[in-house]
Amino acid sequence: MFLKGLNIKSLNIINQVTDNITARDFSKAVEAKAGYKLFNWQWFESY
Repeated sequence: MFLKGLNIKSLNIINQVTDNITARDFSKAVEAKAGYKLFNWQWFESY
């Protein structure tokens, strides 16, 4: 039971890290196109 919970937690952490990388790449792409630096950081923080 403990091991199962630990595995689920690990998967969640991996998913969060992957999502953060995707969000960062997305922010950079939008920033490069539009230059809305402040907007991107607000979106990233709320994400």
